Amino acid sequence: MEFLYETHCHTAESSRCASVSAAEQVRIYKNGGYTGIIVTDHFIHGNTIISNKLLWKSWEKKIHWFVKGYETAKTEGDKIEPDVFFGWEYSHFGTHILTYGLGIDFLLANPNMCRLNVKKYCVLIRENGGYVAQAHPFRTWMNLRKSPINPALIDGIEVYNSKRSDKANTKAFKYASLHNLPVQSGTDSHKSNLAFYSGITLDKKTDSIFDIIEAIKSKNVGLILPDNIKEMKFEAMKLPNISKTKPCPKCPYKLGKVQFMTNPCPSCKTNNYSMYEILANGKYKPGEIIVNDICQQK
Repeated sequence: MEFLYETHCHTAESSRCASVSAAEQVRIYKNGGYTGIIVTDHFIHGNTIISNKLLWKSWEKKIHWFVKGYETAKTEGDKIEPDVFFGWEYSHFGTHILTYGLGIDFLLANPNMCRLNVKKYCVLIRENGGYVAQAHPFRTWMNLRKSPINPALIDGIEVYNSKRSDKANTKAFKYASLHNLPVQSGTDSHKSNLAFYSGITLDKKTDSIFDIIEAIKSKNVGLILPDNIKEMKFEAMKLPNISKTKPCPKCPYKLGKVQFMTNPCPSCKTNNYSMYEILANGKYKPGEIIVNDICQQK
Protein backbone atom coordinates (compact mmCIF):
# COMPACT_ATOMS: atom_id res chain seq x y z
CA MET A 1 0.00 0.00 0.00
CA GLU A 2 1.22 3.49 -0.82
CA PHE A 3 0.42 6.64 1.14
CA LEU A 4 0.06 9.96 -0.67
CA TYR A 5 1.63 13.19 0.59
CA GLU A 6 1.44 16.68 -0.90
CA THR A 7 4.73 18.56 -0.66
CA HIS A 8 3.80 21.98 -2.05
CA CYS A 9 0.51 23.82 -1.46
CA HIS A 10 -0.71 27.28 -0.51
CA THR A 11 -3.60 28.76 1.45
CA ALA A 12 -5.61 31.94 1.00
CA GLU A 13 -4.98 32.86 4.64
CA SER A 14 -1.26 33.41 4.00
CA SER A 15 -0.45 33.41 0.27
CA ARG A 16 -1.78 36.35 -1.75
CA CYS A 17 -1.86 34.28 -4.95
CA ALA A 18 -4.01 31.51 -3.41
CA SER A 19 -7.79 31.47 -3.70
CA VAL A 20 -8.59 28.34 -1.68
CA SER A 21 -8.84 28.45 2.10
CA ALA A 22 -6.70 26.27 4.33
CA ALA A 23 -9.67 24.21 5.53
CA GLU A 24 -10.86 23.67 1.97
CA GLN A 25 -7.37 22.56 0.92
CA VAL A 26 -7.42 19.89 3.61
CA ARG A 27 -10.85 18.65 2.47
CA ILE A 28 -9.71 18.52 -1.16
CA TYR A 29 -6.74 16.33 -0.28
CA LYS A 30 -8.87 14.21 2.03
CA ASN A 31 -11.26 13.52 -0.85
CA GLY A 32 -8.29 12.77 -3.11
CA GLY A 33 -7.03 10.02 -0.81
CA TYR A 34 -4.01 11.85 0.59
CA THR A 35 -2.57 10.88 3.96
CA GLY A 36 -0.88 14.21 4.58
CA ILE A 37 0.00 17.63 3.20
CA ILE A 38 2.85 20.06 3.78
CA VAL A 39 1.59 23.65 3.82
CA THR A 40 4.21 25.81 2.09
CA ASP A 41 2.84 29.34 1.96
CA HIS A 42 4.98 32.12 0.50
CA PHE A 43 7.14 33.61 3.21
CA ILE A 44 6.46 37.13 4.44
CA HIS A 45 8.76 38.88 1.96
CA GLY A 46 7.22 37.00 -0.98
CA ASN A 47 3.72 36.87 -2.42
CA THR A 48 2.14 37.11 1.01
CA ILE A 49 -1.29 38.15 2.21
CA ILE A 50 0.24 40.21 5.03
CA SER A 51 -1.08 43.73 4.60
CA ASN A 52 1.13 46.78 4.24
CA LYS A 53 -0.07 47.91 7.65
CA LEU A 54 1.75 44.98 9.21
CA LEU A 55 5.03 45.55 7.41
CA TRP A 56 6.09 48.04 10.09
CA LYS A 57 4.88 45.88 12.95
CA SER A 58 7.13 43.64 15.03
CA TRP A 59 8.65 40.51 13.54
CA GLU A 60 6.67 38.43 16.03
CA LYS A 61 3.34 39.83 14.85
CA LYS A 62 4.23 39.22 11.21
CA ILE A 63 5.23 35.62 11.89
CA HIS A 64 2.05 34.88 13.81
CA TRP A 65 0.07 36.33 10.92
CA PHE A 66 2.05 34.29 8.42
CA VAL A 67 1.35 30.93 10.10
CA LYS A 68 -2.44 31.40 10.09
CA GLY A 69 -2.76 29.28 6.95
CA TYR A 70 -0.90 26.36 8.48
CA GLU A 71 -2.65 26.63 11.83
CA THR A 72 -6.10 26.66 10.20
CA ALA A 73 -5.18 23.69 8.02
CA LYS A 74 -3.80 21.82 11.04
CA THR A 75 -7.03 22.37 12.96
CA GLU A 76 -9.08 20.99 10.06
CA GLY A 77 -6.66 18.12 9.54
CA ASP A 78 -6.92 17.08 13.17
CA LYS A 79 -10.68 16.76 12.64
CA ILE A 80 -10.77 14.76 9.40
CA GLU A 81 -7.46 12.85 9.56
CA PRO A 82 -5.05 14.07 6.86
CA ASP A 83 -1.87 15.00 8.72
CA VAL A 84 -0.82 18.62 8.16
CA PHE A 85 2.85 19.60 8.31
CA PHE A 86 4.46 23.01 8.52
CA GLY A 87 6.77 24.42 5.88
CA TRP A 88 7.19 27.53 3.77
CA GLU A 89 8.42 28.73 0.39
CA TYR A 90 11.29 31.20 0.60
CA SER A 91 11.87 33.60 -2.30
CA HIS A 92 14.92 35.41 -3.60
CA PHE A 93 14.45 37.26 -6.89
CA GLY A 94 12.27 34.55 -8.40
CA THR A 95 14.17 31.58 -6.98
CA HIS A 96 11.87 29.64 -4.66
CA ILE A 97 13.02 27.24 -1.95
CA LEU A 98 10.73 24.77 -0.19
CA THR A 99 11.69 24.52 3.46
CA TYR A 100 10.71 21.77 5.91
CA GLY A 101 11.67 20.60 9.37
CA LEU A 102 11.83 23.88 11.29
CA GLY A 103 9.09 25.46 13.34
CA ILE A 104 7.66 28.78 14.39
CA ASP A 105 10.25 29.16 17.15
CA PHE A 106 13.01 29.14 14.53
CA LEU A 107 11.26 31.88 12.53
CA LEU A 108 10.78 34.03 15.62
CA ALA A 109 14.47 33.69 16.46
CA ASN A 110 15.67 34.83 13.01
CA PRO A 111 14.21 38.29 12.29
CA ASN A 112 16.79 39.09 9.61
CA MET A 113 16.11 35.98 7.54
CA CYS A 114 14.39 37.83 4.70
CA ARG A 115 17.61 39.66 3.88
CA LEU A 116 19.56 36.48 3.11
CA ASN A 117 20.57 35.48 -0.40
CA VAL A 118 20.12 31.91 -1.59
CA LYS A 119 23.46 30.63 -0.35
CA LYS A 120 23.25 32.18 3.11
CA TYR A 121 19.63 31.09 3.48
CA CYS A 122 20.31 27.45 2.58
CA VAL A 123 23.30 27.34 4.93
CA LEU A 124 21.24 28.79 7.79
CA ILE A 125 18.39 26.31 7.32
CA ARG A 126 20.62 23.26 7.03
CA GLU A 127 22.83 24.26 9.97
CA ASN A 128 19.67 24.35 12.10
CA GLY A 129 18.50 20.90 11.00
CA GLY A 130 16.05 21.95 8.30
CA TYR A 131 15.56 20.67 4.76
CA VAL A 132 15.69 22.78 1.59
CA ALA A 133 14.61 21.85 -1.94
CA GLN A 134 14.41 24.13 -4.94
CA ALA A 135 10.90 24.47 -6.33
CA HIS A 136 10.27 24.54 -10.10
CA PRO A 137 13.96 25.20 -10.94
CA PHE A 138 13.43 25.80 -14.66
CA ARG A 139 10.33 27.95 -14.65
CA THR A 140 10.26 31.26 -16.51
CA TRP A 141 9.54 34.17 -14.17
CA MET A 142 8.91 37.76 -15.27
CA ASN A 143 10.32 36.83 -18.70
CA LEU A 144 13.57 35.83 -16.98
CA ARG A 145 14.76 32.24 -17.24
CA LYS A 146 15.82 31.10 -13.79
CA SER A 147 18.75 28.78 -13.16
CA PRO A 148 18.90 25.91 -10.70
CA ILE A 149 20.63 26.41 -7.36
CA ASN A 150 24.10 25.00 -6.83
CA PRO A 151 23.37 21.35 -5.97
CA ALA A 152 25.82 21.48 -3.06
CA LEU A 153 23.51 23.95 -1.29
CA ILE A 154 20.27 21.94 -1.37
CA ASP A 155 18.96 18.64 -0.04
CA GLY A 156 16.59 17.92 -2.92
CA ILE A 157 14.87 19.30 -5.98
CA GLU A 158 11.29 19.47 -7.25
CA VAL A 159 11.42 17.65 -10.58
CA TYR A 160 7.68 17.74 -11.27
CA ASN A 161 5.44 20.71 -10.57
CA SER A 162 1.84 20.53 -11.74
CA LYS A 163 1.83 24.21 -12.75
CA ARG A 164 4.94 24.02 -14.95
CA SER A 165 5.39 22.99 -18.56
CA ASP A 166 6.53 19.53 -19.61
CA LYS A 167 9.70 21.15 -20.95
CA ALA A 168 10.54 22.77 -17.62
CA ASN A 169 9.82 19.58 -15.68
CA THR A 170 11.89 17.48 -18.07
CA LYS A 171 14.85 19.78 -17.57
CA ALA A 172 14.46 19.40 -13.81
CA PHE A 173 14.46 15.60 -14.11
CA LYS A 174 17.65 15.70 -16.18
CA TYR A 175 19.35 18.11 -13.80
CA ALA A 176 18.51 15.94 -10.79
CA SER A 177 19.80 12.85 -12.56
CA LEU A 178 23.02 14.57 -13.57
CA HIS A 179 23.77 15.68 -10.01
CA ASN A 180 22.31 12.62 -8.26
CA LEU A 181 19.93 14.80 -6.24
CA PRO A 182 17.01 13.46 -4.21
CA VAL A 183 13.79 14.26 -6.03
CA GLN A 184 10.25 15.20 -5.13
CA SER A 185 7.11 16.33 -6.93
CA GLY A 186 4.36 18.69 -5.87
CA THR A 187 1.15 20.29 -7.02
CA ASP A 188 1.97 23.88 -6.06
CA SER A 189 -1.77 24.22 -5.56
CA HIS A 190 -3.24 27.68 -5.19
CA LYS A 191 -6.87 27.00 -6.07
CA SER A 192 -9.49 24.26 -6.11
CA ASN A 193 -10.65 22.01 -8.93
CA LEU A 194 -7.21 21.48 -10.42
CA ALA A 195 -6.84 19.02 -13.29
CA PHE A 196 -4.08 17.06 -11.59
CA TYR A 197 -2.70 16.78 -8.09
CA SER A 198 0.86 15.65 -7.53
CA GLY A 199 3.11 14.92 -4.55
CA ILE A 200 5.02 11.89 -3.31
CA THR A 201 4.16 8.43 -2.02
CA LEU A 202 5.60 6.60 0.99
CA ASP A 203 5.51 2.89 1.74
CA LYS A 204 4.20 3.53 5.24
CA LYS A 205 2.15 6.17 7.00
CA THR A 206 3.91 8.71 9.17
CA ASP A 207 2.95 11.69 11.29
CA SER A 208 6.50 13.08 11.37
CA ILE A 209 7.88 15.62 8.91
CA PHE A 210 11.33 14.20 9.64
CA ASP A 211 10.27 10.78 8.35
CA ILE A 212 9.18 12.46 5.12
CA ILE A 213 12.46 14.36 4.87
CA GLU A 214 14.48 11.20 5.47
CA ALA A 215 12.47 9.28 2.85
CA ILE A 216 13.14 11.97 0.24
CA LYS A 217 16.83 12.25 1.07
CA SER A 218 17.30 8.48 0.98
CA LYS A 219 15.37 8.26 -2.32
CA ASN A 220 12.68 6.02 -0.86
CA VAL A 221 9.69 7.92 -2.25
CA GLY A 222 7.52 7.53 -5.29
CA LEU A 223 6.46 10.47 -7.42
CA ILE A 224 2.83 11.16 -8.24
CA LEU A 225 3.01 11.92 -11.94
CA PRO A 226 0.30 12.40 -14.62
CA ASP A 227 -0.63 9.57 -16.92
CA ASN A 228 -3.61 10.67 -18.98
CA ILE A 229 -4.51 13.80 -17.08
CA LYS A 230 -8.09 13.70 -15.85
CA GLU A 231 -9.74 15.73 -13.15
CA MET A 232 -8.64 14.55 -9.71
CA LYS A 233 -6.95 11.41 -11.07
CA PHE A 234 -4.01 10.22 -8.96
CA GLU A 235 -1.40 7.96 -10.48
CA ALA A 236 1.64 7.09 -8.34
CA MET A 237 4.76 6.07 -10.21
CA LYS A 238 7.92 4.96 -8.45
CA LEU A 239 11.21 6.03 -10.01
CA PRO A 240 14.03 3.48 -9.91
CA ASN A 241 16.67 4.04 -7.25
CA ILE A 242 19.62 4.71 -9.55
CA SER A 243 22.18 4.30 -6.80
CA LYS A 244 21.14 0.66 -6.31
CA THR A 245 21.12 -0.22 -10.01
CA LYS A 246 23.98 -2.48 -11.07
CA PRO A 247 26.14 -1.13 -13.91
CA CYS A 248 26.27 -2.86 -17.27
CA PRO A 249 29.36 -5.07 -17.88
CA LYS A 250 31.01 -2.44 -20.09
CA CYS A 251 30.02 0.53 -17.91
CA PRO A 252 32.62 3.31 -18.40
CA TYR A 253 32.01 4.48 -14.84
CA LYS A 254 32.86 1.03 -13.46
CA LEU A 255 35.95 0.86 -15.65
CA GLY A 256 37.12 4.29 -14.50
CA LYS A 257 36.86 5.86 -17.96
CA VAL A 258 34.47 8.59 -16.90
CA GLN A 259 33.38 10.21 -13.62
CA PHE A 260 29.60 10.21 -13.49
CA MET A 261 27.62 11.04 -10.37
CA THR A 262 24.93 8.46 -11.16
CA ASN A 263 25.34 4.81 -12.01
CA PRO A 264 24.50 3.80 -14.67
CA CYS A 265 25.09 7.20 -16.24
CA PRO A 266 22.32 9.18 -17.98
CA SER A 267 24.10 8.91 -21.32
CA CYS A 268 24.15 5.12 -21.06
CA LYS A 269 20.40 5.01 -20.43
CA THR A 270 19.51 7.40 -23.24
CA ASN A 271 21.91 5.81 -25.74
CA ASN A 272 20.95 2.18 -25.09
CA TYR A 273 24.16 1.66 -23.13
CA SER A 274 26.36 2.54 -26.12
CA MET A 275 28.45 5.13 -24.27
CA TYR A 276 31.18 2.53 -23.72
CA GLU A 277 31.74 2.27 -27.46
CA ILE A 278 31.92 6.06 -27.75
CA LEU A 279 34.55 6.18 -25.04
CA ALA A 280 36.45 3.20 -26.43
CA ASN A 281 36.82 5.03 -29.76
CA GLY A 282 38.87 7.69 -28.01
CA LYS A 283 36.39 10.59 -28.01
CA TYR A 284 37.07 11.21 -24.33
CA LYS A 285 40.05 10.70 -22.05
CA PRO A 286 39.86 8.31 -19.06
CA GLY A 287 38.52 10.08 -15.98
CA GLU A 288 37.11 13.03 -17.91
CA ILE A 289 33.81 14.41 -16.61
CA ILE A 290 31.29 14.43 -19.45
CA VAL A 291 28.62 17.11 -19.21
CA ASN A 292 27.53 18.30 -22.65
CA ASP A 293 26.67 14.87 -24.02
CA ILE A 294 24.37 14.28 -21.05
CA CYS A 295 22.70 17.67 -21.26
CA GLN A 296 22.06 17.30 -24.97
CA GLN A 297 20.23 13.99 -24.67
CA LYS A 298 16.57 14.09 -25.63
